[in-house]
Formats: sequence, C-alpha cells, structure tokens
Amino acid sequence: MTPEELLNQISDGIWINKGGLKVPDDVVQALQQKEDWFDGLNPIVYSKDNLPDIKGILNFFSEQELDQEVGFAATEILQSCYGVNKVVNSKVHDNPQASGENKLDLLAGQATKPDDYTAAVEVNNLFMNWGNIVKSNYTNNSDDIFLRIKSIEETNKNWFQDKVDDLKAQVLAAYDNLMSQFDEQEDPVPQEVRNHFIAVREKTEQNFSEAITDFPQDNDNLVNVFLGLFNKLKEELNNILQQIKETIFGKDESKAAKAEARQENKGKLDIIKFLKSKAIRPTMVGIRRLFTQGKKLVEFKDQANYAQDNLKSQFRSVVSNYGAITPVPTPTNLDVVNVLGKIAESLLSTFILKGISLPRAFFDAIKNTVVSFFVLGKFQL
Repeated sequence: MTPEELLNQISDGIWINKGGLKVPDDVVQALQQKEDWFDGLNPIVYSKDNLPDIKGILNFFSEQELDQEVGFAATEILQSCYGVNKVVNSKVHDNPQASGENKLDLLAGQATKPDDYTAAVEVNNLFMNWGNIVKSNYTNNSDDIFLRIKSIEETNKNWFQDKVDDLKAQVLAAYDNLMSQFDEQEDPVPQEVRNHFIAVREKTEQNFSEAITDFPQDNDNLVNVFLGLFNKLKEELNNILQQIKETIFGKDESKAAKAEARQENKGKLDIIKFLKSKAIRPTMVGIRRLFTQGKKLVEFKDQANYAQDNLKSQFRSVVSNYGAITPVPTPTNLDVVNVLGKIAESLLSTFILKGISLPRAFFDAIKNTVVSFFVLGKFQL
C-alpha cells in the first residue's frame, strides 16, 4: 500500500478501512507533508545547525528520497500497528510473541551479504561522531512525552467508554422495540412477561456491567416465566375439563364443551408460543451478541492501567553505551540487526531522546521499530 492510498483511507484521524483504528497526529502529518514534516522535527533542525556529521548523512539524501522514506516509514508504522493488533486480538496464535520470536530465530542464523554488515559497522565506527553527539546541548521535555502517552491512554479509555455507551444504547433500543411489539399485539401479552423485560431493561440502564453478567441468569428466569405460563394454561384446562365432567351434561354436550375448552386453551398456548418464537427470541439473540461485545469492551476499559495512574512509576532515565564495534569475520542476519540496534540505541539515548525518562520496554520498542525500517526490505517474515 502506498502512503497516498493509506492517506485516502484516513478520516479525522481514524483509519476507516481498519475498523476505526486511531492514527496519531504525527503520523498523519508525516503522510501528508513527508519531507517538510521531517525537516521540521526538533532533532533534525538541531542536527543541521550543530552536528556536522549527522547533517552530512541527512544531506546525502535528496528531497524526493526523503519524501519516499518518510511516507514509507509512516505507512509501515500504521500497518505494523494494525498487524500487531490483529494478531494479539485473534486466536490464531496462543502466544503471538513466541510465534514472532520463532520466525526471527529462523532468519537470525542465515548468512548475510558482507556489504550490508560492513556498511552498518562503518556508519557506527566512522561516520558517527559519538563524542560530539553526547556533548551536544540538545535537550527534551521529559514531561511532554509522559503527558502525550497519558493523553493517548485517556483517549483509549474514552474510546472504550464511547463504545460501551453505544452498545448500551443499542440494547436499550432493542428492549424498547420489543415492548412496542407487545403493545401492538392483538392479544394481551402476559403481565409476567412484561414485568420480566421491564426489570431487565431497568437493570441495563442503571448498571450495564451487571446486566451483562446477569444475562445468562436472566435468560434462565425468562425460560421459567414461560414454563410457568404453560403450566398455568395446562392447569386452567384441567380445571375446566373437571368442571365439565362434574356438570350434568348430555353426552354430546359434554363432548362439545371439552372440545371448545381445548381449542380455546390451544389458542392461548399458540399466542404465547408465537410471542416467544417470533418476537422475543430474535430480540434476545441480538441482545446476546451486543452483550458479548460489551463484555470484552468493559474488561478492556476496566484494566488497571486505565483505572489508575500507574504509568509514571515506570519512567526511568534511558542510558546506553556507545562506541566502536569490532566486526565479525562471517556475519549473519542477526549480526546486522545487532549493529543497527546498537546505532539506534546509541543515537536515541544520547541525542534524540536525551534527557527523557521512559519505561525501558517502551524504549526498546522504539529502538526495534527504527531497526525494522532498515531491515524490512531485506527480511520478509
């Protein structure tokens, strides 16, 4: 997919074609402005003014090449996010991380092109003036990153809540529609049935999570309501037949009275069966589907990282070593990845993210994302 094709699928920060996946503003701007967006980044502006070695590397690329690379990177970020989302939320792999690591292990030991490895080592050992980079006065606002992450977290929480509220509204509408069908019935709906749905609708409105949890039991209660109605009709018929038996009738009159009583009882029974199968059952099937979705959303919304601010405690200063890399005589794919990882980690910790506090796992994710752009065309998983 090209950056232009992807951009056409995004509306108001939402990737419409991928189930409404939210797209960060920075990624949208990168897709729209490409090289202009890249040139406006603080680390790039600072590098061109203060770090000749990095400036030389940046100037090596033409504007058109930077346009292509920025668009490619933004596109790959979104496709990777969607892919990870899809794998984690699906049941294809019991352990998605282990599955990914197994694929990487298959690639890691394979021999690589010596030129690829040599070029990576030379970038680290010859072209990057690490001493100058480390001594630079470039600084970041650590709180800004934390606040942005918290903002995304809050956005996710609100998204879950909006989805829960939407499902709740659909369930309430389904109950209201069913009650309207009751009112339109030519024959009166038994009060026991009405009372059941009035109660479950009120529960749904007052406490959606409780309504989801209680739905199986409420369904069992509904079954009991109908069972009670059927037993009641059966008892009424038996009482009528007993009264006919005890009444002095002629043979033909008694037979006709019993037939009439059974027909009347059958009519009442058919009405209840029709109500159950044609009105109530389809409604309950739809509500069950909505509650299944709602249960998953409520579970996500109520996760601990949304319930309280436990993120700040995970932030630590990120520090890594930098310096020359001793080449290996017979490099593998893993050796290339390790060198690129070392360059990315050193550049991120000593310059681009200098002074920033981050959870180590988040920093590693950023580093590995950077490396993946370099190797994407080389290693196809």
